[in-house]
Amino acid sequence: MTTYDLTDFRTLQNLLQRFGVHPSKKLSQNFLLEPDVLEEMVSAAGLEPTDNVLEVGAGTGVLTQTLATHAGTVVAVEVDDRILPLLREVTQQLANVSIVHADILRTSVAELRALFTPPTSPYKVVANLPYHLTSHFLQRFLDTEDGPTSLTVLVQREVAERVAAVPGDLSLLALSVQLFGAPQVCAIVPADAFWPAPKVESAILHIARHTSPLFGTHVREQIFRLAKIGFANRRKTLANALSAGLRLPRPEILGKLTPIGLKPTVRAQELTLEQWAGLVGRL
Repeated sequence: MTTYDLTDFRTLQNLLQRFGVHPSKKLSQNFLLEPDVLEEMVSAAGLEPTDNVLEVGAGTGVLTQTLATHAGTVVAVEVDDRILPLLREVTQQLANVSIVHADILRTSVAELRALFTPPTSPYKVVANLPYHLTSHFLQRFLDTEDGPTSLTVLVQREVAERVAAVPGDLSLLALSVQLFGAPQVCAIVPADAFWPAPKVESAILHIARHTSPLFGTHVREQIFRLAKIGFANRRKTLANALSAGLRLPRPEILGKLTPIGLKPTVRAQELTLEQWAGLVGRL
């Protein structure tokens, strides 16, 4: 049975030509060619031989092949029906791989977990994530009871660094991720590790998902309500942003910030998660 080295550019080109596939800009298809990056992703994910892995955007199967040698079961999801025949060709000899043709944002996670061994058992996400999908994807798999124990994703470097930012440089995206998990940028990946090469660098982002969210559903909803107002204009002080957004006098807002140790000059990006939670019930 034929095996394919998909990190070899000539092999990749021949396969794409044989199956009549061209990289899609719409689907952010940049095919990974660097074997060291594949091993770095496996290492960052901490994969064990008994692990179940969900891969999203399997593409040519280059990451799928590597995952199959390190994990127990791999469920590889791909939305592009043009590349499916190629993907099935290069993974047909991998008995622990299931290929699913689906849009991950419209697919039941429970249905995918049913393919693991044993069904509905814990799983990890490892994926070379299409850039346009990142924020929706992270929210989809973090804010859910069917979520993975961890996510290890190859994403745009700027996005990875935003997600892993600390108070002082936080964003609404970082806050929405860190409520559910602990992010870490594990490695920077140059553009020439892909074909075609994207215009930006990428990074391996690992998110260890909390066993339960830091706060209850009501508190999280209220944190998001206030944070959306606070982050609407990063140049404004939090007091000014909340005063305008909530239509309350600035002195009244300051009276809510001071008791939890927040200065009048503080901005939204400087607050910790605990300080956001401290505002809930006050505003």
